[in-house]
Amino acid sequence: MKKAVFLLLLFVFQGFNKKIFVSEDINSSDISSLTTEVLDSINFKVNNDDPVMMALDSLVTSPYFKKFGYYKDTSIQESFYNRRDSIPKTSDAEIRARLARLNEKSPFNLVYNKETKAFIDLYSNKMRWSTAKIMGLSQTYFPMFEDILDKYELPLEFKYLAVVESALNPRAKSYVGAVGLWQFMYNTGKMFDLNITSYLDERKDPYKSTEAACKYFIYLYNLYGDWDLVMAAYNCGPGNVNKAIRRSGQSRNYWKLWPYLPKETRGYVPAFIAANYVLNYAEEHNIHPIQPDLTFFETDTIHVTQKVDLLEVSERLDLSIEFLEMINPTYKLNIIPKDGKKHILYLPYESVGLFIENEEAIYQVCKSGNMIQNPSEAPVEEQIEVKHLVESGENIIDVAKRYRCLVRDLKKWNKLKDGYKISEGQELQVFVSASVLESIKAEEEQPDTDNTESNS
Repeated sequence: MKKAVFLLLLFVFQGFNKKIFVSEDINSSDISSLTTEVLDSINFKVNNDDPVMMALDSLVTSPYFKKFGYYKDTSIQESFYNRRDSIPKTSDAEIRARLARLNEKSPFNLVYNKETKAFIDLYSNKMRWSTAKIMGLSQTYFPMFEDILDKYELPLEFKYLAVVESALNPRAKSYVGAVGLWQFMYNTGKMFDLNITSYLDERKDPYKSTEAACKYFIYLYNLYGDWDLVMAAYNCGPGNVNKAIRRSGQSRNYWKLWPYLPKETRGYVPAFIAANYVLNYAEEHNIHPIQPDLTFFETDTIHVTQKVDLLEVSERLDLSIEFLEMINPTYKLNIIPKDGKKHILYLPYESVGLFIENEEAIYQVCKSGNMIQNPSEAPVEEQIEVKHLVESGENIIDVAKRYRCLVRDLKKWNKLKDGYKISEGQELQVFVSASVLESIKAEEEQPDTDNTESNS
């Protein structure tokens, strides 16, 4: 009974899945007989508002890339990728032959037509700069995808579907609310056991979301028995695919269903075929991987059961909060909640020891609620300048907590470059808002109850 209810709910929710568009009318006397050759005659263009284009655009300002492989100056490298003379001329015959070789080894139908060609041009020509970044990210995510896909005995080529969905950006979010590497909507994510609360969103967790995607692939294959239709249904929901099957005269061929599918889904399988092709033949198109600043293989995991604020970890370990957000995309408010479950905190290898040394102190501060505050949004010139004289035994974290500011701001204001090192008697320049300064003065004016009790 529970299984039947689950399947019914899944069917209903997938009718309202992440990418539903109203199908455009196609004038044809015998639409169900359309073939790939006929589809070649239809003018197909990848528009700027296409979800694949939007996913690629998300990498343009991505925080994942701070170091670059071939050039230190990123503008020089981007200019190289955008230069017309850096793009090899490739004939349709060459691309068709390469795709045919890939097709021989794949359970998917990797056909070449105008739709596929449009997306190959997008990945290898118009957005080759983003494709180079995807190649860098693929070195992190593809081995993990392959391991989980193999565990579920699914085709390894599904790894390219995440390229289409999110451009391998775990923080990607579509304009309709689909989230993560595999672009799960809220209800679909919950159905496949992804925990989504006010504090965390496991749709952004690379491992858990991949497990959920594999379970969904299996469910859809049991419905259709065809991998192309699995991809179509993953994109627009079984309800829309079933509708297209009925309108096509019960065809189960994706290309014969093509005119009846939602607009976005018509480009979905061609984009998947194009991602297969370009990432296998990137070198022939003079595209090379741009490495991200840090991969998950360069991190270690800490299991925590206590409340942890990433801002406190940032200060204690002298890591930027932006960097911690990047490698811990699951936590929506930068807080790991205490909810009776074990949660994973990702840290660079070299920072794990320092975290362990400060672990209890971090837990105590987060438990008390006396955490480092976000810096004021007011410009420095609108804040009050304070001179702080460093006392014996005081470190830079103590000073930052006293004035509710960030360590990196203290370093910037005082041009400090030597880690946490400050000296007794050293004068530090600090900028605080009037409200913070008032709060500090009020705390200083409170009587020391411990000393009062000990003297009585």
